[in-house]
Amino acid sequence: MFLIYFAVVFYSCESNDSPVISSALLQNDSAHKVLVELFTNTSCVPCVEANQYLDAIFTGQGVTINDTSVILLRVHTTLFANDPYYLYNSTDNDARMAFYPNTAIVNPRGYLLGTFMSNFSTSVWTNKINQMLSSTRAFSIILNNTYDTVS
Repeated sequence: MFLIYFAVVFYSCESNDSPVISSALLQNDSAHKVLVELFTNTSCVPCVEANQYLDAIFTGQGVTINDTSVILLRVHTTLFANDPYYLYNSTDNDARMAFYPNTAIVNPRGYLLGTFMSNFSTSVWTNKINQMLSSTRAFSIILNNTYDTVS
């Protein structure tokens, strides 16, 4: 009986002291999302077309290969004074403008996953968004096991 107890207690557990490193690929499925950030202003005439383009994506009009997977963020800038949307949320708008170059002086300005998409063009922006929606992006997860050996 003692030998069975000894064998179960001391040999039934395996040690996992080493870090576990795992890599996987995100598959192109409905959970695959892209972020589009538009820097705009209410007095910006060239911004109207870019905003209407994003409105069409937001309402699911089939602009991209998967409109529901496009997350839209519009940031109002100081390009023209007294934009009520800028004034309402100036702290966040200033932070986004500080992060991206030239966004306070040139509108519309669009970024796809943090990369400038070029001057507004329906076909160029749609192609870039579709390309990102259809691509796979690699990621890895590193786990470090830490545990109390006494308890």
